[in-house]
Amino acid sequence: MINWLLPSAPSDKLVPKEQMHGAFIKYRTRILVSTILAYASYYIVKSNFTLSSPYLTKDIGLTTADVGLVLSALAISYGIGKFFMGLLADRLNPRYFVGVGLILSAIFNTFFGYTRSLWVMILLMIGIGVTQGIGSPCCQKSLATWFDEHQLGTATSTWNISHNIGSGTAS
Repeated sequence: MINWLLPSAPSDKLVPKEQMHGAFIKYRTRILVSTILAYASYYIVKSNFTLSSPYLTKDIGLTTADVGLVLSALAISYGIGKFFMGLLADRLNPRYFVGVGLILSAIFNTFFGYTRSLWVMILLMIGIGVTQGIGSPCCQKSLATWFDEHQLGTATSTWNISHNIGSGTAS
């Protein structure tokens, strides 16, 4: 059932030797750009509650303690989810797993807009936190696969602009 999430087998297609370096650079650049866009998308989904919390206190009547409780549920579940999803990301194909996490996170986020119950918000935020924990390990695995130890620091620091892109887009 989840075989499509497993890592793909090595390709038996051989690129001609004179085209190999160019193809490698092209695919590596594509991986860097796609991980930046993927994690920026994760950030956009994660930032929704923080941006809407003033309206929740005004329109629904949540207290600042309630908002803090919901945000605490996100922080704790995100940390736990990042650990366990990192273990899964090492064993699965990050190209598909990152998409699954983003779709699930968006679904939880959509349901979040239809509730006024604090406890349902907390449960949904736990779901968002766990599924948000999929993004970073998948992106980091992709970068570690395509960049050697001498270029990984530069690639990772370049990938970190995704945080700024996602936060800036969300606000």
